[in-house]
Amino acid sequence: MKRALLCAAAAVALLPSCTVRPPSPNGAQCYAELDRRGVRWEPVAVEASVSACEITVPVRVSAAEVAWNQPGIVSCSFALTLDGFTRDVIDPLARATFGEGVRLVRHFGTYACRATRNGKESLHARGEAIDIAGFELDDGTVISVERDWRRRDSRGVFLHALARAACRQFSMVLTPDSDADHYNHIHVDDGPYRGCG
Repeated sequence: MKRALLCAAAAVALLPSCTVRPPSPNGAQCYAELDRRGVRWEPVAVEASVSACEITVPVRVSAAEVAWNQPGIVSCSFALTLDGFTRDVIDPLARATFGEGVRLVRHFGTYACRATRNGKESLHARGEAIDIAGFELDDGTVISVERDWRRRDSRGVFLHALARAACRQFSMVLTPDSDADHYNHIHVDDGPYRGCG
């Protein structure tokens, strides 16, 4: 098990008022599964006073099946889901579409202690969401949601196929077709609401 313990507030800053709880048996099993899969992670603690933004078994991930452009804080179970989605969907789809695997997932963020615009609880506040901005392929090609979503070539086909597959895996998927807030990324989460954008 990794030993570094970090405290995470909305800005993922180091704070003195953090508590790191020992993992539950399920949490320990999840940690072990992350290690078995080769996910690069560290345990983290959310600031104790932020009860509305508690994460179940929080971890700070820097790479799942492939590297992430920046580390992200998610629940351990969501880290496993993202790893499986990358392994089973993203990489095979890229190989089928471009003949290249994915070496980097680019995202704008994971954990953020906030609500949505309409006041509902954001799944980012529970560590069960990620905003995917694009991908870098093994040959260095960059696939960008903002730039390539509306293209009619292989890049656009890839992104749309990815979003359709995400709708089968995640509770909520929001794309540039959903609203103006998602013009440059694909949001996926594992919350109680269902929707496929």
